[in-house]
Amino acid sequence: MTFPKTDWGDWKTDGLDQDQVHEFFQRRKSLDWVDVENDAELIVKDIAGTHIPDLYGNVISGVAAQSSHGAFALVGAMLGLDPKAIEYVVEPWKNRREAPNPITFEEFLELYRQAVQHRLDIKYGFKRVNSAT
Repeated sequence: MTFPKTDWGDWKTDGLDQDQVHEFFQRRKSLDWVDVENDAELIVKDIAGTHIPDLYGNVISGVAAQSSHGAFALVGAMLGLDPKAIEYVVEPWKNRREAPNPITFEEFLELYRQAVQHRLDIKYGFKRVNSAT
């Protein structure tokens, strides 16, 4: 993927402000933190040259990850829900530029309950047994 120069105009002479960067990310419609990280690296590569030192790449990765995980933690704290289970439920919407169809709140709660159970199963080493048999 190459960085579209037209998104910035001539930032080297006109400067680059926070609104331009924010609008770039909104246009990219990246919802998963890894995609946001990749987009941020495109910006830094354009500004700094073709190589990003590992130190800068690690900072970009950490900022992108915490922005995503922090948003789930905030929603979890607000609703009194497990943020990791919320993130598990919304995974199909995060990893696509075109999201699946919306679900009802009741469907969300059912998926959330399944995610919590799945996390407990992993934590305690349980294996699901098909209850239909």
